[in-house]
Amino acid sequence: MVSYIDKKIVTMTFVQDYQNPKKDEIRALLDYIRQLISNHELRIVPRRKNQDFLIRYNLVEPDSIYIILNKLTVNHFCECQLSTDPEYYGEILYIFRIVEYLMDFEQDEEDVEIYVKFGRYKEAKIADISFHDAEHFLTLYQWER
Repeated sequence: MVSYIDKKIVTMTFVQDYQNPKKDEIRALLDYIRQLISNHELRIVPRRKNQDFLIRYNLVEPDSIYIILNKLTVNHFCECQLSTDPEYYGEILYIFRIVEYLMDFEQDEEDVEIYVKFGRYKEAKIADISFHDAEHFLTLYQWER
């Protein structure tokens, strides 16, 4: 579910309890992400870390990133966090981990652990998307059976 605060700002509320997300809630988020991808409305925040990663692995075309993001499932989900950024304080952020076999600009191929974070950024439908090397080990969420 996407809730509207006003006509310009969209909050990303897919989970009832950010500390105890449900599979169906994360599936709904991923369905929403796929919808944005198909409409070419998904954006990566232009942070240096994201840009360096995209250049290093020749992922500068949006479709390159979309191919990877379309592979995300609930089994790639790690956790929800609350934003501490003053502009988005309390906004729920959704963290995923996916490993992809990528070739860098020196033609070296390797498995790369990718950190993906979804949240809101400015007036975009969804953004604050981080897409870069995982800087620390990411633990996949343990779903209740």
